[in-house]
Amino acid sequence: MTDLNSTSQEESELSQDLPKIPSINQSYPNHDADLKVFWEEKKSSFIKLKLWEDERMSQASKHRTLLECILGRIMQKANIGREANLATAKFLKERAQADLQYADILRSQLIYLPTPTAHMTNNSLKSGLASVNAVQNALLAKLKDFSQHIELDLLKNDLAEVLINYDSKIIEFHNRAEILKKELDFLNEKTIKSFKEHATVFRSAEIQLSSNGLVTSCSWLSETRYLKQSNFQLQLQGAFAVFVSSFWKETLELELQRIKAIKSTMKKFIEYEQEVFNLNSEEALQSLEDISEDLSKTMDSYKLLTPSEFEILRELAGPDEPLEALINWKLEIPKGMSLIVREGKLSREAGVFRHWNSCYVVATSDRFLHIFADVISEEFVEPLISIFLMGAKILPSKTHEEYFIEIIEAKSQGFFGMLSAPRRTMLYTNNLEEMQDWVSTLNMLIK
Repeated sequence: MTDLNSTSQEESELSQDLPKIPSINQSYPNHDADLKVFWEEKKSSFIKLKLWEDERMSQASKHRTLLECILGRIMQKANIGREANLATAKFLKERAQADLQYADILRSQLIYLPTPTAHMTNNSLKSGLASVNAVQNALLAKLKDFSQHIELDLLKNDLAEVLINYDSKIIEFHNRAEILKKELDFLNEKTIKSFKEHATVFRSAEIQLSSNGLVTSCSWLSETRYLKQSNFQLQLQGAFAVFVSSFWKETLELELQRIKAIKSTMKKFIEYEQEVFNLNSEEALQSLEDISEDLSKTMDSYKLLTPSEFEILRELAGPDEPLEALINWKLEIPKGMSLIVREGKLSREAGVFRHWNSCYVVATSDRFLHIFADVISEEFVEPLISIFLMGAKILPSKTHEEYFIEIIEAKSQGFFGMLSAPRRTMLYTNNLEEMQDWVSTLNMLIK
């Protein structure tokens, strides 16, 4: 894993891809020393983040490729099991139909043999043929019973439930896998896009500073959006690994149930066939009994990967059992730039009748104030309002009954800015001390 604290050679190589910005002394001749140091630290932090994003893309791609290889081979094994199930059911179905057809043919042929009441000149011959007729009638009845036994007892009762459950479970897992893969595709694309947006914001800020311009984009917001998005994507990929592992365990259980059901069904079939046709089927019965129900050798998880894939897995997640290693694979999310100046729960005015809604407020050293509906969770939600504080007016309440802060943004430049009134935002604090702390912070950021 790349050392996120190391920025020597890799940072130097990456910086070649960034816009050609003059050196620190040339770029910011009119800015104070603290600002110069601040932006140099931001640049270093961004390069580390870019290195981590390259690593995330590489490792996540390998991790997912291994999972999809395993998933594909589990599906292959499951499809082989389904084909064996269908072959067994088809054999029994066709055998039942064949016995029933033979019984019908036999019935049609029995008209040629005399019954005990038939008129024949030779009574001895009539008696012998009538005995043959009786034996064939008994065989006919047994064939019909055998056919019904296969249809009703073996196929519909013993085997059908297991095979239907096998099919439905495999189809269910297949459908869930396809949904998860689509979600992963979507999240990965979204993560890549969010990093590109962050890079655009950062580079824009660098260019604005290099020309002594005003930075009007918030690196903290774009970085936080990216980090939350990448964390969410990695969590889903971890859930995908857990899903593949559970699919494998479920397949093993289904395979064991399938083997037991087929053994039991075929054993009953042979025993009943032995009864009908008076066959010696001991060898066949013993062969069925010898079928192993121990799947540890034939369905070993180590056989789900090729030797070359194992090498990739060892480099990625260590030498553990494949599925366990893929579940335990983690990629540590780097810490973002320390850009938050103050954050906390406040209330925001909503509507003309001063109705206050709870909100979560974040002030950043980028001179932005972001107002969220709630505390920022694992999944990033865009702020309700983002206020650029440069040039804004901060007006605290003068009453001792309510402690609120009115923020009046600076008017936009240009023709449309002249036509529109500046946006006003009202924030309600819990007490005087909290209001004073926020006012002090905001006043520092408007300069």
